[in-house]
Amino acid sequence: MMDGYQVIAVVIVLTTLLNYLNRRILKLHPTIGMMLAGILVAVGVVVVGRFNHEIPRRVSLWIANLNFNDLVLKGLLGFLLFAGARHINLKRMVTRLWPIGVFALGGVVVSAFVIGFVFAWLSSMLNLGLSFLDCLLFGAIISPTDPIAVLSILKKVGAPKNLEMDIEGESLFNDGIGVVMFIVVGRVMINPENIHMRTVIGLFGLEALGGIALGWVLGYVASRLIKSSQDIKTQLLVTLCIATGGYQLADVLHMSGPLAMVVAGIIVGNHEDWIEPTCREHMDSFWDIVDEVGNAILFMLVGLELLLVAREVLPEWHTCIMAGLLAIPVVLIARYLSVFAPWLVLRRKFKFSHGVLVIMTWGGLRGGLPLAMALCIPTPDVQVATFHVARSQTLDRAMLLLMTYLVVAFSIFAQGLTITPLVRHFTGGETEE
Repeated sequence: MMDGYQVIAVVIVLTTLLNYLNRRILKLHPTIGMMLAGILVAVGVVVVGRFNHEIPRRVSLWIANLNFNDLVLKGLLGFLLFAGARHINLKRMVTRLWPIGVFALGGVVVSAFVIGFVFAWLSSMLNLGLSFLDCLLFGAIISPTDPIAVLSILKKVGAPKNLEMDIEGESLFNDGIGVVMFIVVGRVMINPENIHMRTVIGLFGLEALGGIALGWVLGYVASRLIKSSQDIKTQLLVTLCIATGGYQLADVLHMSGPLAMVVAGIIVGNHEDWIEPTCREHMDSFWDIVDEVGNAILFMLVGLELLLVAREVLPEWHTCIMAGLLAIPVVLIARYLSVFAPWLVLRRKFKFSHGVLVIMTWGGLRGGLPLAMALCIPTPDVQVATFHVARSQTLDRAMLLLMTYLVVAFSIFAQGLTITPLVRHFTGGETEE
């Protein structure tokens, strides 16, 4: 069994090699290329396992011991959201605050409930064995979108600034809202008798509003500390303190760490004009590297997680694959409805780019966060032992895992590889101030 340092070393070496191969051979967008490389490694392990049955078992055990959900939800997510939020233009965001807020909240809540109702109906029709709360939990897991791949494409093709802001702001905030909804639905499922609507609203409010308030405080304090020191090393340490200690503080206070990191990142990023240009360049370079390396590691691990997912779904793979294939169109329809409803309300007051509904629907890529949340679902044995759930009422973790993985894979490969011509088709020649 490898210790923590050895695991980190293997992850970094493997990420570096796969990233190098992608840039030299595959030449795909880093998000797409790293996930594909991870999947190819996973398939390679299975092929080698035909000659040595111990190898897939040992690699699967190593991946399981890596604790992907903790690595993402309590590690990488805070860094990635803080790094991404630093580039948000606060003045421009304020002008699009209503669209971003409504898209972010609606994009998760509306999408989750649409998925919950539609999949509950499909489950009863096809005897998949999923209850409405199971399907709602899947909706909360799969609804958050990943802004990274699409935003780089939007910038490359010169998409309108308002479209960039709507997608970037929505994606950053709905990651936090998605985690909050996942936590709330999970608590309702564990103890449904003692949970009432007022309690649910209170939990959601504490997690979401508390996280936003904490992020504002952390961002303001960090900005003042950065301003008072012109030493770049000290300034970098302050931002690292926010991304690590601030995220853990939110967890201790039962507030949303992702939302806290988004708000803190926005505030810090928009007050960096307080520091000297040279220091700001170093700060930007540092966090750009953190962002790129963190995402490379994340999507490489998403690819490798195929080994773990395949191992869990093997006993019921026919049903799981059918459910996963059904989930793809259901998630896309729910995404469209969750974008269409806010657009219908806001279009008279705010200007939207041509094709915004199609671009935001097809460009709503899913990343590592949904898979991390799906992996947080306890195994049936843990559900029975820890939460005293009847064996007949346990969550089908294997099915939810494969449904999530197939949607993420389709999103990254099918949507990610075709979003460029789609954006060019709708936004070619369009400009916005």
